[in-house]
Amino acid sequence: MTDKTQVPFVFIDTSVMKHSIRSREMLRERRPGSGTYELVLEDPVELAHVHSGLRAEIDLIPTIAEWAGSGVIRLGWNQETALEFFGTYIIPGGGSSVFADVAVTMVESPLEYSRMLALPDRSISSSELRMMFLQGIDHPRFLQLLRATGAYQGPGKLHERQAMDAFHIWCAEHNAMTHFLTTDLKLTRIVKQYKTAPVKVAVVTPAELVAEIRGGC
Repeated sequence: MTDKTQVPFVFIDTSVMKHSIRSREMLRERRPGSGTYELVLEDPVELAHVHSGLRAEIDLIPTIAEWAGSGVIRLGWNQETALEFFGTYIIPGGGSSVFADVAVTMVESPLEYSRMLALPDRSISSSELRMMFLQGIDHPRFLQLLRATGAYQGPGKLHERQAMDAFHIWCAEHNAMTHFLTTDLKLTRIVKQYKTAPVKVAVVTPAELVAEIRGGC
């Protein structure tokens, strides 16, 4: 149950920002079967399909955005989340995020570093640069979180997405945030099962966050 004296400070994962887009549809030219038409007709086409369980989570994201706008909760992210979001999920005609008019705090990283987006000759991709960055972090807490998120794929091998999850969770811990919000249902299960060095923020889905806050009202 949420402490009524504390406003939850929620780190929003890239997956949540991805699913916060109001419309995932585009217009496609309708191909008539016969006849003559003076106008080009277009039909909406869904760009991304999700299963019913995830859809139920996504449908609660506007509620979370509304609460953030009214001060029931605070939202935050880091520069890596922002780069992931704006570099991957903004598509022409794809709609705008329900968080577009909501204040989202840019929180500090657990360590000081400079960020190279790409080399001039493009000999190394942004994904490779990101992995070089993650593999170069040897902080004990980050290494624990790599295990907590299931990022290790074998000796010396990291899964990029899970490793980024570990970095984001570490960032949330560093900033004393209360929750880490994600629509990655697998991540929430894995983290909750890891007992060796428990995560210090509540890793929750939109449904879990909504239930907790409503229960604390």
